[in-house]
Amino acid sequence: MAKRVNPASTLVPVFYRLAAGKKKNEGIMMMKLTSSDEAKRLYQAAASSNALEVNKTLAAKPSSKDVKELLREMLTLIIFERNVEALKTLYEAAVIFDLELTPGKSMMDYVFDEFVGRPEPGLFSLMEYMAFRCNPTATILRLKSYVQRKDWDPEQLASLGKWIVAGAKQPLLTTLEVATFFKTMADQFVVEKQRYLDIRDYFSNLALQLLSDIESDHLAAMILDTADARGRTPLMMAVQTKNTFFQ
Repeated sequence: MAKRVNPASTLVPVFYRLAAGKKKNEGIMMMKLTSSDEAKRLYQAAASSNALEVNKTLAAKPSSKDVKELLREMLTLIIFERNVEALKTLYEAAVIFDLELTPGKSMMDYVFDEFVGRPEPGLFSLMEYMAFRCNPTATILRLKSYVQRKDWDPEQLASLGKWIVAGAKQPLLTTLEVATFFKTMADQFVVEKQRYLDIRDYFSNLALQLLSDIESDHLAAMILDTADARGRTPLMMAVQTKNTFFQ
């Protein structure tokens, strides 16, 4: 007789089961058994690009705890379906990907954890969209911690860097920050040192291109001296990181 599943039980992240050696289809079946009907309906709304329904459902929840629990279940469905369109709908419904669903663990962290355990193209596409929409500095800090947990392909990290820049509100500052990240990677991983330095140079050149595309010298000077929320300016970052492309 099949074991009964308590639908009210806490949802255990399915990727933990996969890490224990279960096949993907077994994990999906378990996920379908443990996910609430409401989470499934919300996922279907997101997969159908119905941002209004997603927003309405989340707004009706009585507490932030209930919102986070529902999002956590829904995110598990998105991860297993590798559904970028559903992720886009969440963003359109004003869901913040840096939101912590559980203490110290954001939506992006859940996706990154899954990719580290199962480096598949579909999961990487979710990561790229997360990198595009999340806070650039926070995303780079996450990458610094995750690079210690798997052997990354430098080109994968370069792709994430491009998405980070593409979604940045201050692209010049963010491009320099990404360039600095790859200089750090070159220092840490000697085997891939030259590849990481080449990527660093790519982003440094991109920063110069962004600056040269500004037709007004006065406006360019203002942008170089415009600080972010942490008080950093592009000029300050170039000097502090000794980016020779700006000397």
